[in-house]
Amino acid sequence: MAIFKQILRMKTKNIALWMLWMFSAVSLWAHTESDTSHHKGLLFGLAFGGGNIHLKTQTTSKSEAVLSLPNIKFGYWLNTRTSVHFLMPGAVYNLKSTDRIFEAFQVGVSRWISPRWWVLGATGLTFDAGAFYTVDKLSQIKANTGLPSFSVGTGYEIWTKGQYGIDLQYRFFYGRSNLDNGDHRIGMAHVFLLGFNLY
Repeated sequence: MAIFKQILRMKTKNIALWMLWMFSAVSLWAHTESDTSHHKGLLFGLAFGGGNIHLKTQTTSKSEAVLSLPNIKFGYWLNTRTSVHFLMPGAVYNLKSTDRIFEAFQVGVSRWISPRWWVLGATGLTFDAGAFYTVDKLSQIKANTGLPSFSVGTGYEIWTKGQYGIDLQYRFFYGRSNLDNGDHRIGMAHVFLLGFNLY
């Protein structure tokens, strides 16, 4: 838990170095061979984690530690190394003592560089609204949307058994939402995730 808190406090410029160290350590620890014959048909993934987000409008600018969940991924294998998918990246942030979500609905592509290591890219619509657990009625949710949003990321699978897999992920997420006053909110998040996948 202490290590996780230290990661959340890291400055953005140090996150990339920590990511490279993490994936290097995992690659030395894990087996390099893996069967990818189960990479066919539909795929589904959930990922949970945390990191840092920087939010900016014309009048405000702030950075804070965030939780990132549930990070849903649903897609289809084009072949054993490439998949197309629908992705919901994002983070929970705080605005005026209220939890909100800054996330997106995106379409993207994943490419497996090796049997365990993959990269992804996605783009779509930004969605900025009250967190589902903070409202009693759907009509109370104040939602803002906007374009563009995009994600880039990478992951390393540390465990597989049949059609199930667990991986460590890093993701950068950018989004822009339009506000009622004519302004817009830009969010940039760096997050580390633990992913659970069904192939």
